[in-house]
Amino acid sequence: MTKSKYSLKYFNRNGRVQLLRLIFAAANVEFEDNFVQNQTDADNELGFLPYLLIDNNIKIPFVPTIARYLAQ
Repeated sequence: MTKSKYSLKYFNRNGRVQLLRLIFAAANVEFEDNFVQNQTDADNELGFLPYLLIDNNIKIPFVPTIARYLAQ
C-alpha cells in the first residue's frame, strides 16, 4: 500500500485548522500546509476554506469532516 500525500489548504493562521495540524502531529503523518493569501484566490475551487487535498485528487471540506477522516 502506498503512502498518501496530504495537503491542507487554509489561510496562514492557526484558527480552525489547528486541530487538524495537531491530529497530523499526534499521528506522526507528514502533510503540506498550502497557504492562501486572500479569499479571492483563483484555485479555491470549492468556494470555501479549509479543505484537505489527498493525493492531488480528492478534496475533503469542513474541519469536522476532515478530523473524522484523519482519525480513522
